[in-house]
Amino acid sequence: MIKPLPKVLSISGWTVSIPCVLYALRLIWEQTLLTWQNGPQMVGFALSHSGLILIFEIGRLAAIIWLVVYFLLAIIKRTTGTYVTYAPALIITISLLLLMAPYSTWKHIFSSQLANSSHAADFMINAASSNDVVLMKMTVKEKLHFTQLHILAVLMRFNF
Repeated sequence: MIKPLPKVLSISGWTVSIPCVLYALRLIWEQTLLTWQNGPQMVGFALSHSGLILIFEIGRLAAIIWLVVYFLLAIIKRTTGTYVTYAPALIITISLLLLMAPYSTWKHIFSSQLANSSHAADFMINAASSNDVVLMKMTVKEKLHFTQLHILAVLMRFNF
């Protein structure tokens, strides 16, 4: 029989998972869909200047604290509880892992989407300026009709 964990742990887990998930979704949206539509982004800039970042960061911190408490209770009571209790732990863990993914990871994963966007040259210049050789190679492989000026700028950047 599964030993239940305190009910307050379940309720608080679902409560703190909401801002954590919203924060992860917002940043992923900026790093993927918004980037495809509008070119390279200063990820989190709008959040920082609107004050929402404070709410999201407090939510993220609360989620981390909740996760530590959950794991300590799970170890002490030798149970993970029911799905109502471990589902928020799983959701928070996935959200926190997604929040740790750097912007360049999303650019690498979706390099074909970036290369075929109207901002492909911006991504190539951005990759050159940040010494991201992998993204440059992926972008050039996907889109071969860059202007000679773009290619020359990249070659000069890497001293080819």
